[in-house]
Amino acid sequence: MLTINKPQNLTPPTSDSGISVGSNQSPSNIGDKSPSCHYKRPGYFNGVDGFQTKRHRISHYNKPGDPSSSLDMTNYRKKYVTISDLAQRRQYKADFKIMFDEYQEKSIVIHRVTDLFHKLSASLKQHEKGSFEFQKVEAEIVHQYNKLKTDKKYQETKQRFDCLHDTLSHIKYLVQEFDDKLNNSNSLT
Repeated sequence: MLTINKPQNLTPPTSDSGISVGSNQSPSNIGDKSPSCHYKRPGYFNGVDGFQTKRHRISHYNKPGDPSSSLDMTNYRKKYVTISDLAQRRQYKADFKIMFDEYQEKSIVIHRVTDLFHKLSASLKQHEKGSFEFQKVEAEIVHQYNKLKTDKKYQETKQRFDCLHDTLSHIKYLVQEFDDKLNNSNSLT
């Protein structure tokens, strides 16, 4: 029967002088059990209190958006907060209706593109990999993809569609949350 000997000590091997090779400790602080304080992780600095503090990352990148829109992806959660009364609920529902009409218009464009790629993908699966027909369909997929990536109007439509989708989902959640609280309070009385 074959047995496998597992190493019992998983520390790095020691040199002839008995000092562990590969440790971050110099021979002068071997007796000190605390980790080395001079080690700095990338992105960290010593704060005012002496502890390592993570640097704040600042991005100056602005995503392109629809300049005519008063609603931005970054501020819809600030604009639409928890509903506190019926007047606020009515306003959110009115905003939802206006945005939903625009969402449906954008959705037609997005679904047309999605359908095109579904049809091309289905066509690709019908041909043997490496055949002339396969390569032709594959080239068409790449062509259509590159065309969409450089189509500024489509990119703006897609971004606005995504923004509207997130905003509408958020408003729907807030209205539902308010309605549930209202129903629960009415059922308790």
